[in-house]
Amino acid sequence: MIIAGHSRGTNIQRLWQEFTGRITPRQPADDNAIQARVGRQEQLRERFGEARGFVVRPACIVSTEHRWAGATLDGLTDAMDSLCVLTLLDEGEHQLVREGRVPDRFATRIQWQLLCADRQVQRAFFFACRTEGRAMVEGVTLEISPDEEVQHDLVERARRFREAVVDNVPPAGSRFEQAAHRWLLAHRQLERATEVLEGARARLAALYPAGVDPITAGGVTVYRASRATGPGAHAQDLQSLVVKRSSDASVVLAQLDAQGVPLADLPVPAPEPDHSTTSLQLGW
Repeated sequence: MIIAGHSRGTNIQRLWQEFTGRITPRQPADDNAIQARVGRQEQLRERFGEARGFVVRPACIVSTEHRWAGATLDGLTDAMDSLCVLTLLDEGEHQLVREGRVPDRFATRIQWQLLCADRQVQRAFFFACRTEGRAMVEGVTLEISPDEEVQHDLVERARRFREAVVDNVPPAGSRFEQAAHRWLLAHRQLERATEVLEGARARLAALYPAGVDPITAGGVTVYRASRATGPGAHAQDLQSLVVKRSSDASVVLAQLDAQGVPLADLPVPAPEPDHSTTSLQLGW
């Protein structure tokens, strides 16, 4: 499972880049490869059914407790009380199964699927064959029960990943660290925006006409907070220049936005996201 670090060929950083649109998701294999895999899964279902006496069908489930968590199952019994994971393994991993051990990349996957079943399914079967030539041989079945400790860890990892996607910050070692990264990036954005704001104010000060106070134009009202007299009075007045949004600022901003003007407005800080309802599906 990717969020647990047990997936071959990809990792959580790449998955985050795909979810946030930074890179193009990996394309599925060609149609021939997909059809071959579908055929192998059907053969595995038949062999498992013969070995255990169950009829199992592929299924998709979504947790009712964690609405953002879903899983695609290799097989679910008609009674919907057992699920199965079916696979072909090389000799090395198949030997682990013969010794009664489930490879890590499947163990976390099974616990995630049991989690998504919301305790309705209380057992899973791991059925593994190895290939001999073109034939599937030596099917071995292990029965697995829910592991609440592992499932709790997976939920926390999934929450952390989902927050990383929603907040648009890279996955980190903890949710606190990710929140710190979010603050740091937002603070840098604020500093840059402040520099732009001060530059715009300096431009207004340079263009502020003498003898006019206040002046309203372009969606802002500008006036002097204090008046000086004597040599250099005008320059001192510009130091006390106050710039505020005028009553038509919203209309002017809408016109600027319609023209695609950059920095037409700073984004309003969004409320803390409710991650219980955010639509971001995770699972197998």
